[in-house]
Amino acid sequence: MVSTEQGAGCLRQAFNALTNSNRLAGLTKPPVFTRNIWSGTIGGPMPLPRFGEGGPAVKSGRDRTFFFFSIQWDRNRSTANFGGSSGFLVPTDLGVQQLRALFPAGTNPRLDLYLQAIGNTRGVTSLSTIDLGANRGTFQVGRTGVSFPRKINDTQWVFRLDHKLSQKHQLAFRYTDDKSFTTPSAIIVSRGFRREFTGEDKNLLATDTWMATPSLTNEFRFSYGKIDFNFPISTDADPLAFTMPQISFGSGSGALSTIGTATNIPQFRIANNYQFQYTGTKTHNAHTFRFGLEFLKQIAQQHPPFNERGSFGFQSGGGFTPFANFLDNFSGASGTANINFGDPIYHPNLFRHSYFIQDTWKKTKNLTLTLGLRYENFGQPANSAFKFPAFAGFDPARVARFDKRRVAALLTNTGIVRNRLKIESAVSNARAVIDAQREYGSFDALAWAFVGDAPKINRWRRSGDVPASTPESDALSKALKARGFRFVGSTICYAFMQATGMVNDHLVSCFRHRPLGDY
Repeated sequence: MVSTEQGAGCLRQAFNALTNSNRLAGLTKPPVFTRNIWSGTIGGPMPLPRFGEGGPAVKSGRDRTFFFFSIQWDRNRSTANFGGSSGFLVPTDLGVQQLRALFPAGTNPRLDLYLQAIGNTRGVTSLSTIDLGANRGTFQVGRTGVSFPRKINDTQWVFRLDHKLSQKHQLAFRYTDDKSFTTPSAIIVSRGFRREFTGEDKNLLATDTWMATPSLTNEFRFSYGKIDFNFPISTDADPLAFTMPQISFGSGSGALSTIGTATNIPQFRIANNYQFQYTGTKTHNAHTFRFGLEFLKQIAQQHPPFNERGSFGFQSGGGFTPFANFLDNFSGASGTANINFGDPIYHPNLFRHSYFIQDTWKKTKNLTLTLGLRYENFGQPANSAFKFPAFAGFDPARVARFDKRRVAALLTNTGIVRNRLKIESAVSNARAVIDAQREYGSFDALAWAFVGDAPKINRWRRSGDVPASTPESDALSKALKARGFRFVGSTICYAFMQATGMVNDHLVSCFRHRPLGDY
């Protein structure tokens, strides 16, 4: 049953039954949402000021100037449930007591971190236990949801103005704006780990249409568009949400829920697009010619998914469950640790231009031919987006000339790993690359000789089968070290061989294995 109240611009609705998600979230009463939508429009002839002596100060815009304005406010308030249909899997109150009995506060920093991250969230349904191994017993876990007040705002408005200079010359202006805000957009286990969404999309268009002669029409269009989408951590979230790595505990239905802010948060996309277009139409006898051009300048800034806080994946191993290995600070048989270094923000700016000419020729009453030519250049945003100023674009000739002063400057660059030995090795390795180029013609010729000048095709079926090094990478490492290269161990060399395609280590189940394979 649904009870609904609806008034002018307001919708209020309540369900008279609890769903499973409601129960998991600890709700004892059905959730209620309130949504208010207000809107209004106005339009008509626009009076314009009249300049000069004599007559009225304002003249009517009838048959000359017309405007239209519309706006809508949408406000939604509700109780949102997070955790999906099955909820988060976390310790129950009893489970926390069992863990604290084994590890009192201050004795195990990893348990202290975990309990701080889950806050007051406790399992309440689908109870089970997780073994801690080493005769430490088990602790109780259960599923639960997290409820939290959600606010969604959306404001849209549009303005339009049309002005007739003459029967042959008209101007038009359009502006649209859409702003939205959602908080929280997601919660990860604890109410303190919240994120939100803000977005704005706006567009301005000005059009000038001029019939210069009965056979020639010109249309000029200028537009400005902007998108600004932001996915931040909520400003009032737990301070731990801004710094703590994401931590997962195995996979499957029995694995404890992952804690920590998602690795792809925060991120944002901002793009300003400036566009100019011209289209001309010329008729001559049986021909209609259309010709024009377009220029687009994009100035953009983006923060893509970037694992800046790091992430750890604990797995079972040694006879212990993933969470037990976490408590013991052991990754497990195939645990993972990941983090991205550097500056996450890039600028995919571009300049796009295109030109066209087209002839529509009515050859006969029943035959029309269309002939045309178009040129487009969409630019190369990656060229301006991904730059590496710290190491001169990885140009070995330029890096080889770095002196002590340049090395000292790099040690203050927060966008790189500031390790003196690694920075100095980058300079000496660049010099070694130049020596190899002189001897072999290219560094490429030196490296590929270790795989017989052809990619080595492997056919691994599991990620655990992929080796960290091979006899080929051992040989390459030894040869590079002999030539003065540093930080070129066999594992690093094998990663280089994988990245450059010297070996194909895609699993046979991967869609890229066959295209890169030797079939």
